[in-house]
Amino acid sequence: MWTKRKIAKIILGGISIGLLANQFFNVSRLKIDNLTNRFLQYKGTNQEPNKVVVKDISLELPTTDIYLEADPIKRDSVKGAFQHAWSAYERDAFGFDEYHPISRTGSNLSRSKGIGYTIIDSLDTIQLMGLTEEYRRAREWIKSELTFEVDDKFNTFETTIRVLGGLLSSYYLSSNPFNQNIALHEPDALFLDLAADLGERLLSSFSTNSGLPLSYVNLKERLGIPDKDNGGFISTAEAASLQIEFKWLAELLEDPVYWTKSERVLQIIKDSPKMDGLTPIFIDPRVNQFYFSQIRLGSRADSYYEYLLKQYLQTGKSEHVYKEMYDEACKGIKRHLVKISQGPKKLIHTIELAPSRRDNRPEYRPYNKQDHLVCFLPGLLMLGVHQGKDELDQKKMTIQEHENWWVGTELLKTCYDTYNSTESGLSPEIIHFHPIGDPLSLKEDWFIKRSENSKVDLLDGRYILRPETVESIFIAFRLTGDAKYREWGWQIFQSIEKHAKIQTGGYASIKDVDQLPVVYEDKMETFLLSETFKYLYLLFEDSTIAPLDKVVFNTEAHLFPIFEPSFKSNLI
Repeated sequence: MWTKRKIAKIILGGISIGLLANQFFNVSRLKIDNLTNRFLQYKGTNQEPNKVVVKDISLELPTTDIYLEADPIKRDSVKGAFQHAWSAYERDAFGFDEYHPISRTGSNLSRSKGIGYTIIDSLDTIQLMGLTEEYRRAREWIKSELTFEVDDKFNTFETTIRVLGGLLSSYYLSSNPFNQNIALHEPDALFLDLAADLGERLLSSFSTNSGLPLSYVNLKERLGIPDKDNGGFISTAEAASLQIEFKWLAELLEDPVYWTKSERVLQIIKDSPKMDGLTPIFIDPRVNQFYFSQIRLGSRADSYYEYLLKQYLQTGKSEHVYKEMYDEACKGIKRHLVKISQGPKKLIHTIELAPSRRDNRPEYRPYNKQDHLVCFLPGLLMLGVHQGKDELDQKKMTIQEHENWWVGTELLKTCYDTYNSTESGLSPEIIHFHPIGDPLSLKEDWFIKRSENSKVDLLDGRYILRPETVESIFIAFRLTGDAKYREWGWQIFQSIEKHAKIQTGGYASIKDVDQLPVVYEDKMETFLLSETFKYLYLLFEDSTIAPLDKVVFNTEAHLFPIFEPSFKSNLI
């Protein structure tokens, strides 16, 4: 175990930070004039950076609450694409957790049997689309075949957001809140009973001295299992992205144990030193402090920030601590992670902070990459400003709100550009940025990292049917009514149809977004059905369906109603 010691200041884009390392850190306040109002824009390799004063930029905002009519032709085209994917899965792999559309086979996450990953993850999309027969057959499988008595380990986070979240969302939608003409018009107890069964099993992951949930759980044995691959450390996002599901389950069952167990995680995070609200991606459960690891907005971090805001919204803005933590994190994101490319488009983007050591002292250094996963952030920033208000008035905005809205809209342009600038019209998994001073940084705003033999990196150039950009496009359209967002979403959908669609049924991941004709990877991720097609469908649906002032979406796009807690909240 490290001993506590203060380390030297480090340079990050001209910003010095102080770090204390004992498997955690503490950061001194940065002393830069008006930093929260400014972003750095580099125009040349040998020049001092210019300042972009965000508070002086005029924002395009809706002035009143808006009703958005459906575009039935495009909406039904997305529904048809969903049916193309679902019917292939139902034909070839019904009941299996995952689907492989090229080999036309299914596979399970466990060695024995599945737990309904694809069916449950897709069911609320089926409900929203009003697909009566598909719903009937899926519900019958759930009723007759689904069991959680499976003697194998399952990821706590993934099982919570996909399966528990899917069951709870289908329970909510079974009361037909948006008049989709598919339900019983009263909640279907089948889904709540299964959610209660699964929730009780997942609670076993919290049976630790630290109160932090273990990464895996044996559902049959009701036993939490640590992640040996990561030395027993716990992912920040995975531990801090169970709360929306567990809190709604607690409310439905009138059992506060789900609330208190999941909220304990946020208490630990709140009490731990952070870098202006930013957290490393791992927590050490032995000391309940952050482990010196990457700081980023992609994997193992993303949904932590997402759930801060959404917990606040989910309980009717009653838990102010989460809004405060979210606001602090937004300041940290803008201060440390937001940059502007030097290329011709001058794109707002994010970077990561990578841990390293110099003279045996830990420090963070910038790593100029952005994952597709980060594209959830534009919509989140805009949602955090809007919060269901009847109107947005720039004159009444705080500086923080003004900045967040501008960064959100600009970052969404970047996310869309990663689609619009490739040969296939689909976005790579990871993009990189040239360091300041590299002549290439003036010629191209971003690039896909490739190996020496010109073969695309196995991870970086893939498109695996991810939803984050269309999620933010959906939110941006709902909040602004700006038609360009529907145009962007339609362009992305057409590229999916052209390049990812398998004619015999289903959709497949693509190995290289800049290679035509495309080369497929034989897997159809469940989030295509639960998220990507759902957000695209809702983008073209009218705004009375899943209105953002009435529901919150979990990180797998499952819908939860905004509610007033019936028992004491604000536990931290």
